[in-house]
Amino acid sequence: MAFALLLVAAACDGEELRPPAVSPPPTMPGDPPPVYDPQPPEAPPPARRIVEAFRYDREYARDRPVAARRMVYRVTLGVPKSLGGGHDSIARPAAELAIDVSENRLRARFQGGAWPVPEGSEVRLRADAPGSYVFDDEGGRPFAPGQLANWFEGGPLRFSPRLYVRSPEAQSGPGRLICRLLAEWVNGSPDVVGRRCGRGGSPPFFRVGLWRAERTADVAVSLPARMLRADHE
Repeated sequence: MAFALLLVAAACDGEELRPPAVSPPPTMPGDPPPVYDPQPPEAPPPARRIVEAFRYDREYARDRPVAARRMVYRVTLGVPKSLGGGHDSIARPAAELAIDVSENRLRARFQGGAWPVPEGSEVRLRADAPGSYVFDDEGGRPFAPGQLANWFEGGPLRFSPRLYVRSPEAQSGPGRLICRLLAEWVNGSPDVVGRRCGRGGSPPFFRVGLWRAERTADVAVSLPARMLRADHE
């Protein structure tokens, strides 16, 4: 009530209520002059740019169910002893490669912070077209055959990474596109890598350069086709 009366009195006097001014601290003779050092505003993050794929994937733009496999590969960085990798007490970086794959489409997601590519990056492949489509922290863009290897290594390859694939003991679901993914990963021939994959199932283990991947999960799923489309959408 008292505060309201004060406001009324101030309004009647025609004076504007203002907060008390704060005086700067007094300076003494010999003190350096005050320096005005404003902090620059934080730059906004760069906009993510989505580049259209070479081909629209209209066939997989529907909700019709598609039979697929959902696989997870646990990935570790295997440092050879010549590079100081012989100490068992050193924790090895670990990551995961999560793959949804059908006979004609594949999506692979790089999960975990140990990858040399941004966490959460996604690679998309289609069986009827070469190359790949990649989403990362810069946006999305199509890659011609072989460019996926440059993206993973962070620049042009001086030499292709060595690839080892353990062939599946029996047919275990769609593995052709997983072999295609490995071929793109090392800038190799899909036909040559496909023959090394064996009987067409998903490989239980593979190694790309220093990265060792062991399959830890493989389940059958039914997904809407749009969740496997391989373009920029």
